Formats: sequence, C-alpha cells, structure tokens
Amino acid sequence: MRLLGPTAASLARLGGDRRYTGRYLTIYTDEACTTPAAIAVWNPAAAGAVGASISLSRFILDEHSRPPLFWFPPGFRRVYGLVSRNGPVVALDALTGVLDVTAFGAAGDGATDDTTAVQAAIDLAAAAGGGAVLLPAAAVSYRVSTLTLRSGVTVAGEGGLLPGQPGSVLHQLAGAAGQHLLTGSGITNVVVRDLAIRGTAPGGGVGDGVHLTAAEGPVQNVALENVVVDHMPGRGVFLGDAIASWLSGVRVQNCGGHGFHTDLGTSLTLRSCYANGCLGVGYLMQHTAYAQFDGCASDSCAAGYVLDHCLNVATSACGCEQPEARGDWPGCGFVTTGGSMVTHTSPYVSGAPGIGHWVTGGCEGATLIQPAAVNAPPGAGAAVKVDSGSQGFVIGRNAQVVSGGGLLYQDGGALKYKGPNGTVTTIAPA
Repeated sequence: MRLLGPTAASLARLGGDRRYTGRYLTIYTDEACTTPAAIAVWNPAAAGAVGASISLSRFILDEHSRPPLFWFPPGFRRVYGLVSRNGPVVALDALTGVLDVTAFGAAGDGATDDTTAVQAAIDLAAAAGGGAVLLPAAAVSYRVSTLTLRSGVTVAGEGGLLPGQPGSVLHQLAGAAGQHLLTGSGITNVVVRDLAIRGTAPGGGVGDGVHLTAAEGPVQNVALENVVVDHMPGRGVFLGDAIASWLSGVRVQNCGGHGFHTDLGTSLTLRSCYANGCLGVGYLMQHTAYAQFDGCASDSCAAGYVLDHCLNVATSACGCEQPEARGDWPGCGFVTTGGSMVTHTSPYVSGAPGIGHWVTGGCEGATLIQPAAVNAPPGAGAAVKVDSGSQGFVIGRNAQVVSGGGLLYQDGGALKYKGPNGTVTTIAPA
C-alpha cells in the first residue's frame, strides 16, 4: 500500500501471503532493512486516537496474514517489510490496503450524515494511487447524499443485504431526492461490491443509484458485483459510454426509472443480474456494441429487454416475467429496434400483455434461437413479431410468427421463409 499521508486518518490494513501466517512482519524505512520504521498503532477504542509506538516496528501476522491497523508518521514515502529473520523483503505498496470509513467518522447509525466521512476515505485512497474503501456491516445504514467514485478505488461492503440484518447499506438522505447516489465521470479501474444502495422512494423522477458518465472521458474497467439498488427515484444503474466493464449479481428493484440503462458503450457484460418492479424497462441498452447478457432476469417492469440500435449484442438464457403495460414498449418481453447482429438464445417470456419477442425499427438482423412466449393473458400481442422493413430470423420448433417480413424460421422440422407480403415458402421440408 502506498503511503496514505501523515495524519491519524491515514490508516491501512496490510494483507500478505498466507504462507507467512503467524510469523513476524517487521517494517523498515529502507530497502536494505537496516532502519526500523517508527510506527504507531491506531486505537479504535479511543475514538481513532494514535496509540503508543510499536516496539521494533514488528507485528505478528494473523490467520489472514494481516497485522493490525497502523499509521505512518510524517516523512515516509515508502516503507519495506521483512517477514521473519532472513525472510523476503516486501514493499508495502505491493500489499493490500483497506481504509475503513468508520476511521473517518462514519457512524452507520441510520441518522448521521456520513457523506463527508465516506467521501474522505474514497479521496484519500485515490490520492494514494488507488486502494480499497471498506464499509463495515452496520446495525442500520450509512446515510449519504452523493458520493463521487475515483479511479483505482474499490468500494466494498461486507454483504448482509437481507432486510432486517446488519449490512453495508448506503441510504440516501431524505433531502437528497433528485440526486444520484454513486457518481463518476471518466473513471477507470473501479469496483463496487458487496453492498446495498437504497433510495428515498420510487417516483419516476431523477436520482439514480449508480450514475457513471463520460463527461471527462470514457468509463473503463468498472465492475459492480453483488450490489443491490432499491427504491431509487430514478434508474437503478446508468452507464454512459462504458468500455470493458461488467455487472455481476446486481439486483435492481422498485426504482422509478429503468432498472439497468447503458448508452454508447462497448464490450459490456451483465451476468446473473435481476430487475424487479421498476417503473421503466428492466434492461435498456442503447447504441451499444459488443455486449452480452448471461442468465439475467426481469420481473414486473414496463418491458424486459430493449436493445435500441445496438451492434453485435447477445442475450443467453435470459427471462422476462409479468411485464406491465406502460411506457414505449408496453408489456413486451424482448424488443430489438434498429441495429444489427443481435442474437437472443433461449429467450423466455411469461405473462406478457404485449408482444413477446419484437423485431422492429428497421433492424438489419436479429436472430431468435428457441424463443418462448407462454402464459400470455387474453388479448396479448404476438408471441413473435417482425415488422416490415426489419429482418428477423427465428430458429426453433413451432415458432409462432405473426406479420412482418424477411423472416426465416423452423416449423416442425421444416425450414420456412415468410416474405414481406406474408407469403410463406418452405425452404426445406421436414
């Protein structure tokens, strides 16, 4: 971990190799390991006070190969560790450092405004060239307004995201409605994981849970992992011009806008994500190239998946249940509008009052492999629909095709083509 600064708030927890468990770690100021560093212990029991100096700057590593929290005094730019006598020399900036937000004054009591404390930890980690910020599981939550993510910084919680259980929850302050909670512009190498983001209430208004834009450059190498976004007034997650980024195990529910919204991105992956009860579309992807949805689900949103003018985007084993008839694509399951080279493999729709699988907007090529549209209510739209001027290809047994043009599909083993005028031609018999 790089030196974080000469103040009592400059805290770090070292991590190392497990093979050193139970052994000594001695800290020196020089690579030759001749001058022990004068390091003081942080004492959480004394409200973050700096305690006595450590004798010979020596720690015993715990079962996780970590010494206690420590504080660097002024003057050090790099320090070195020697594991046991004649052991290897390890530069501490090669080890793992974690800043605990409670060391910066965050209370996590559900009442105190913890914005300044959490932001100070993020900023300090960024100033050190990167690091991790920890939000320990709190009895209630960390109340915040808007937090700005910085490049090279991981913001991590300790899970426990089930209702009624202690967890790492960032809870929007009542007066912060209309503001985004986690923001960032042009950030790179950022991870947010194992925490929950909770808004004031859905309202179809402004205020996203995660809002990343490219105003200061593209968003690159950003990961959201095991994150819950709940009751935000606006969208759950918005990524603008994101590159080589991924979302895994992210759950967005009861938000006033779209669950997940990306625009102008490339090389994106969404794996095992879930949109539930959002007033907008579960997943809206616009002007995005080279993206993959894998095992995602959408329940009770205005529509399941809308791919708007996308290139080379694929969904695999994704599902949509009980979409609700509102918005621009009311009650639809999978909508592909415009774009080309879009593939849906085993897309599943249940209970859709609108169109199950819809290719429209002049799409130049969408392929549906084994699509399913079941349990449609009375008066529902077509199971599969390809509008005139769009090209759709359906591969699957007994695919239902209603209207449209330029449609190649499999029916009971026979390969058939439906032209723009509705005429069906058998290309190859069963």
